[in-house]
Amino acid sequence: VLQSSTGQTLFRMDGLDSLTTLDGLILTGSTQSAVVVTGGTPRFFNCEFEGNSGQRGGAVVATDVVRIRIEYCVFRNNTAEENGGAVHITGMDTDAFDWGPFIGQSLFHNNSAQYGGALVIMGSAPTPQVVSSVFAENTASISGGAVLSQATDLYLNNCTFLRNTAETEDGFSAA
Repeated sequence: VLQSSTGQTLFRMDGLDSLTTLDGLILTGSTQSAVVVTGGTPRFFNCEFEGNSGQRGGAVVATDVVRIRIEYCVFRNNTAEENGGAVHITGMDTDAFDWGPFIGQSLFHNNSAQYGGALVIMGSAPTPQVVSSVFAENTASISGGAVLSQATDLYLNNCTFLRNTAETEDGFSAA
């Protein structure tokens, strides 16, 4: 268990390749996003993110990433002041197969933000994938109770959406 007693970010990852993997960690207590990723292709497996917060992406905020992979992770009770209560990904680049970020077999439960209660994916040239994941009881105060996808071609497959809410617009939003 890695807990931020002062609220600081627990990991900063800048330009790391796919050999960089966080596996089996529990990250909690950050008030400035638990993990901040800038560039690269890091991987997250079997991690649990609980009770983190930040301006964007309470658990994970990623910018200019190529093929970030998030698999078998749990995101619970994370909040963001603006976008992506649990995860905020923006400004992506393509890999050799024209795919973008991958999120699979993960649980997003009781996260909240203004936009994208659980997940925000914005401004992507490639196709981000979200597969076999569960989005339950996430809340957005404006739009995208579970997911907000903007300026990208999001690929969703075999996902379950249960009791996600957005107070002024819709539970899932794509533009």
